[in-house]
Amino acid sequence: MWRPYASVIKEMFPNVKLVIDRFHYVRQITWAMENVRKKIQKTLSKEDRLYFKNSKKLLLKNSLYISDEEYIRLRVMFRRSNKLEKAYDLKEIFYWVLQSKNSIEANERLDVWFRDIDEYKIPEFEYAAKTIRNWKRHILNSFDVPYTNAFTEGKNNKIKVLKRNGYGLRNFNRLKTRILLNNHHTKKGYHHIVTPFASTNFIGITPTFD
Repeated sequence: MWRPYASVIKEMFPNVKLVIDRFHYVRQITWAMENVRKKIQKTLSKEDRLYFKNSKKLLLKNSLYISDEEYIRLRVMFRRSNKLEKAYDLKEIFYWVLQSKNSIEANERLDVWFRDIDEYKIPEFEYAAKTIRNWKRHILNSFDVPYTNAFTEGKNNKIKVLKRNGYGLRNFNRLKTRILLNNHHTKKGYHHIVTPFASTNFIGITPTFD
């Protein structure tokens, strides 16, 4: 989702299909939902602001897995903000898109989501939808391959946290050792992980969004 990078990939590997990893485009929806919550939260009383803040994970949770108690908590928030309820609905419709079995089904469901975006007119989600539209073809490719960057992204995040907690590490070997220990590897048990993209005609993009 960075045009210059995508252009280079197409020039160097003209026969591959570009695949936008699910982690990255779902994050756009997470950011949209979070921005709506934060904006509404600022207009509330101190008590309600704390209630909304503590409900962050609940608002992002798939409704298929919420309990009766959590449902009641959602209704409490929705009574305070109709906009929050609409944003939640848009998030849930996108989660429904994610359940698609292939790119054809995903394309049909995305069109439903886009129509709801246009109807609800929530700026935070309109911005997210613009990104999804711009990269729609490559996003749809992710529904036809069994690969995901989730494992790699998780490891990258662990390394970033490790560096931050150590306020940076000057010695590379110490950094390497801490990374291996943090991921439960010993010298004897350490092994290389080869990405499945190496043996296919798909290339995955780890992008920055625009």
